[in-house]
Amino acid sequence: MEYFSEHGGFTCLNMSRRQSLRARCDAIRTLVRPNEVNDLARDVRYLARAASLHKVTATSELLRELNLAYYPDIDDEWCSPGVTLLRGGGDCDDHAILATALLRRLGINAWVILGWVPGGYHAWVLGLDPVHGWFTMEPQGGRVWWGRFARDYSPEYVLGPDGCWAWHRWVARLNRRAV
Repeated sequence: MEYFSEHGGFTCLNMSRRQSLRARCDAIRTLVRPNEVNDLARDVRYLARAASLHKVTATSELLRELNLAYYPDIDDEWCSPGVTLLRGGGDCDDHAILATALLRRLGINAWVILGWVPGGYHAWVLGLDPVHGWFTMEPQGGRVWWGRFARDYSPEYVLGPDGCWAWHRWVARLNRRAV
């Protein structure tokens, strides 16, 4: 992992799929910054109250309304939420980092998931709402699936500020806790 750039205190890191799980985990710990989305969290709370929406649904609605652009990045640069908002978009990992930070700011456990979708390697969000259970969020389109993960999504890694795991190890860890 290399330091890439800093934008007014916001950070981007140069990453690559060849990076180790530990390097990816360190990057997520550095980049998932709930304090950078305080204003968005306030807007989500307002939207949730005004439209009688659940926080997860309100988050996906707000992300859709922001209309953040998809910018493919050649260097696989991962950015903190502040950079993604300043730029008006980013690639899939930037959108997933932003959504994860926002959900965590709202008190909802969320993780960045790296894995495969029909179009190739991708990043999305897996969350655990204390009332409604597991959900998958596609932050670029603002879509939410309730249940562990969306069909045609094949998770490889679970990355969060609280730790990082290969998908099969994380599922085994959850199963041990459930027993």
